[in-house]
Amino acid sequence: MESIPYRIRIGVTGHRILKNETELKKQIIKVLKTELTKLFDKDSLNLLNKNLNTPVTYSVLTSLAEGADRLVAETVMEYDDQSCFEVVLPLTLSDYKKTFTNPDDPNFFGLYNKARYVKQLRYINLENDPGINQNPTEINIKDKIEKARKEAFEKAGHYIVNHCDILIAIWDGKKSQGIGGTGDIIKYATTKKRPIIII
Repeated sequence: MESIPYRIRIGVTGHRILKNETELKKQIIKVLKTELTKLFDKDSLNLLNKNLNTPVTYSVLTSLAEGADRLVAETVMEYDDQSCFEVVLPLTLSDYKKTFTNPDDPNFFGLYNKARYVKQLRYINLENDPGINQNPTEINIKDKIEKARKEAFEKAGHYIVNHCDILIAIWDGKKSQGIGGTGDIIKYATTKKRPIIII
């Protein structure tokens, strides 16, 4: 009989600039080995352990931003080759690329092309959005675009929290620098009573 995996959906939030990725990778693996099983009650764990046809594997929900998003996705895929990931794009692909250090980053596209599923939250480029370009004399267009970009990141973070079983956050504990930052997403996950593991 073919085994049917039980997938734990791991949401990701975290900083774009990381220090000591090797150590962070070890901590992510430790979470996968020891922390995730704590989400199950005793009866569920016993049932999973007895049933050889129900292996536990992972599906990572990520925006594939530089830093934490990519590191968690890569680490989970290396740890368990039955795992997969789903990309949550906060912006159109052309707008999202502009937020990277290198818009043509081969690391991003290498992962993006392996995604099991892509959920796109915006279909219009920010500069072409009629809502942003309305009454251009009232507020600087650049400011409106930046505000809309941050709101899009926040929306993507909320989507990830709403659709995951557990949230892994690579966070320094500091307040968010703006809308949709790591601290904000953790706060939102807390209000949704989502289990959070902070690295």
